Amino acid sequence: MLSWVSRKQLFDSRVSLVGEESLDDDIRKSYKYTGRGSTVWMDKVLLSPYASHKQFIDKWRNRIDRYSCCIICLKNMEKDSQKPPKYSLANGMAFGEAPDCMEALNKIGLALISRNRNSSHMFSFYTGQHQSIR
Repeated sequence: MLSWVSRKQLFDSRVSLVGEESLDDDIRKSYKYTGRGSTVWMDKVLLSPYASHKQFIDKWRNRIDRYSCCIICLKNMEKDSQKPPKYSLANGMAFGEAPDCMEALNKIGLALISRNRNSSHMFSFYTGQHQSIR
């Protein structure tokens, strides 16, 4: 589930989001957010480069920057924990680039070596006004 975290919460939790020193530099480069709303201190924090940015304006006309994150990371930041979130990149859950031999596999080959299996897929279709799908 996707949540929104404020820039202040990210800044306050930046110590727990830096990650271990033993992380490879290539992995650190892969998980650097450089999108809209990025600041200098975000270079050291392990964030998804695919995160979204929204800017809200409160009733006092203050601009509040928010970034997308998972609910587990948000709850960890709300607790003011000094430990990284359980499934975060900063906790060693970064895998880096796939080897060349795995990139050459098709979907069937990837399904054979995958640790997880999908039992079903769900598709959503949207139509225009007063239309139905049969």
